[in-house]
Amino acid sequence: MSGRTLRGRTSSNLGRVYLFAHETLRVEAERLFRDDLPKYWQRICAWANEHRLRGWAADTPGYLLAPYGRQLLALGETEMLAALAADPARHDRMYEHERSDAAAHAEILALRTALMQQPPQSLNLAALSKLAIAEQRL
Repeated sequence: MSGRTLRGRTSSNLGRVYLFAHETLRVEAERLFRDDLPKYWQRICAWANEHRLRGWAADTPGYLLAPYGRQLLALGETEMLAALAADPARHDRMYEHERSDAAAHAEILALRTALMQQPPQSLNLAALSKLAIAEQRL
């Protein structure tokens, strides 16, 4: 049954990953489990924070280096992502993991685009400044 609902693939940087076989399945799962998702999301954020506090050590899971940032952005968690996207230690770990700064650049660009869509009076200038510094560092 799982072969029809989940697809496994091997990612060069994440290892074995599983995805819903069709987008409709993901949407339906989110609808069915919407009341449970916040508590699991809190656990994921706490897990990520543990790795942040450890300085993004070599055993940091690949999910926390790129997919997690995309998930934060999709959920509108721009403040959390701003802290991660400007973290030099995380960028160094991303580079070691990917052998490229492309994921860090993409994350900064996506976040900057989202932040710039805010009304002028709501612009987070501190976050935008930190992103500019982080991008220059890369």
